[in-house]
Amino acid sequence: MSMYGSMQLSFKYAFAYKNSSTNTDKIKVYASSDCGETWQLRRNIASTSLPTAPNTTAAFTPNSSQWVQVDVTNLAAYLVPNFMFKISFEAGGGNNVYIDDINLSGAVAVEEADNDFAFSIFPNPSSDLANLVFVLNSNETVSIELFDMLGKVVMGRNLGNLSSGEHNLSVPRGDLASGVYYVRLNVGGQSVVKKLILE
Repeated sequence: MSMYGSMQLSFKYAFAYKNSSTNTDKIKVYASSDCGETWQLRRNIASTSLPTAPNTTAAFTPNSSQWVQVDVTNLAAYLVPNFMFKISFEAGGGNNVYIDDINLSGAVAVEEADNDFAFSIFPNPSSDLANLVFVLNSNETVSIELFDMLGKVVMGRNLGNLSSGEHNLSVPRGDLASGVYYVRLNVGGQSVVKKLILE
């Protein structure tokens, strides 16, 4: 089962050299599929292509025309629940660097596996309280996780070992913002994901 389809990271930056003959500054973009334990380089903006404005020995402050957008699209192998990214600036004698407008965008895909239990959410859309109803065919260890559109876990609950039959669980909205979320019900070694819309 995968909760993620294609995704793109984009950001804007602005930078100027102090003296182009001696600068070795770089911006590097890394991705991790194990919550930051290891990192893989996905984009390297070398010193020769980094400047977005003319050289200046004064402290650089960009104007609106001195920003460049960077798109990083080679992230598919890293899109798991523990996905992380980082943008690193390696100073090498240059001036101030500015990074802004960081966005993750793309399609979230939900693939529901065949399973031995029924699962539904109501009301959906919900403005306050969502009720999760699921039926187990046998005693199983059960947990639930609520993910936002970026795959970040915003709520999790281990329900322990539950008996066979119908189970009802109320999930309060709390301080969650309006939007689309995904509820993953883990039963034994199986999982199923349902979309939840909060208004």
